[in-house]
Amino acid sequence: MSSSNPFSRMLASSPPEFFFGRRSEVETILMGVCAEKPRSFVIHGRRTMGKTALLQYLCHPEGAPREYQSLLGKFGSPGSNRLEFIYIDFYQVNGEDAIIFLFANLLRNKRLSEASEIPYNVGTPPSKPEAKKAVEEICQWFFDQDTRLVICIDHFDRAYRSLSLEDDSYLRSLIKLQAFIYATDKSLPELRASAPNVSPLYNILMPRVIGLLNEKEAAEIMSAPGLASQQKQGAAMEPAIIQTLQPAFNQDDNQFLRMITGLHPYLLVVACEHLFQIYTDTPALQGLLKPNKPMREQITREILILPAVQEILAFYWGELNPELQRILSEIAEARSDTNFDPGLINLLARKGLVKIDWTAGGQPSIFSELFRIYILENKAATRKELKPNTLDLPPIDQKLLQYFQARPNQTCSFEELLSNVWGDPETTKGSLDAAVHRLRRKLKDTSGKDWIFIENVRGEGFKYMPPD
Repeated sequence: MSSSNPFSRMLASSPPEFFFGRRSEVETILMGVCAEKPRSFVIHGRRTMGKTALLQYLCHPEGAPREYQSLLGKFGSPGSNRLEFIYIDFYQVNGEDAIIFLFANLLRNKRLSEASEIPYNVGTPPSKPEAKKAVEEICQWFFDQDTRLVICIDHFDRAYRSLSLEDDSYLRSLIKLQAFIYATDKSLPELRASAPNVSPLYNILMPRVIGLLNEKEAAEIMSAPGLASQQKQGAAMEPAIIQTLQPAFNQDDNQFLRMITGLHPYLLVVACEHLFQIYTDTPALQGLLKPNKPMREQITREILILPAVQEILAFYWGELNPELQRILSEIAEARSDTNFDPGLINLLARKGLVKIDWTAGGQPSIFSELFRIYILENKAATRKELKPNTLDLPPIDQKLLQYFQARPNQTCSFEELLSNVWGDPETTKGSLDAAVHRLRRKLKDTSGKDWIFIENVRGEGFKYMPPD
């Protein structure tokens, strides 16, 4: 891709000048953390919806603290002179290590060197009680400096799933001195589905859902080249200015991009990047998209097979159970002879995978054309696969094979398989290993192929790989 393609920059990094949309979420969060009694939040949404970009925008000195400086003064809490945002990425951190990881990252913050009275031994990992005491002292020091600490924790899913109730209660106690903003792929009750009513954080964190863009937010992204240029020159991104900018695409292009991406932020930026590059390489194609159906179909296909698009669509499809996959397949086929369970349709709508047209009696449709084509092609390929109920397998092996086949070429962790297939994460790993061994032998004997259908992923889990 051309280095001058602004959408490539948006995909590669999250500089403040390339943060578009989500203004209502930003303002709601800032109002909450600046209140006299600060509010803490948990923002959740499906992967690639923009949670990380939102947190990094809040924490970047040239991001929200600068753009909303006047509003922060208006919102400002009595006795608090300033806010100090700290971004911490909890990716792959488990619950047992969460408090120590929090302590270590707070110490890395650039201002903590000023807190010389906080005792700690650099280079010596603290015990959990020592880490808890040090975190409290750090938070108290900021509080005494009339500075409100706002701790933004990204990718909190894994840590929260395995967080002990004692540590859960400890994190709740910290909210007395500062604000927390957690980001998760799923809601907290979903992450603790086995014990939905015991987490002390449930009723103290204000939930915010990050989903598909609205029309105004999508328009900002599609006008990114002009916006970025104006932003570099120091112009504020006011609506009146946005309307005067030279757009990257015409109205027909915008309609096409909306249709194939369904206003999904990541898919929209990827599609914009691809179409922008086409017009950069071949300017004569501009203005020909609407009257040229083969061109639209070709560009849709090119975008669909991009690895970045395939990966995210495969993830969305793979995490669904077989019943939800069946419903999506029937919706994708536009079958009119099917009555769908309203509860399951609402669940898919909350996940952002279907849209409901209330003007047509609540008729559901797939949220984007890219995902609709992916579902139809995936269903056609699945028909050719070995059916679990024809292989004379024990029930647990059938269930395991179904789970694998719904997630081709994806690494399924040991914990995930034991929890979702056996329904009990305490089941021994030996049971899983034995089932995988039986499946490998049966698949090889039945297919007649000398092929490792289920591959070990060292230290993580297993990956199911169809022969084709």
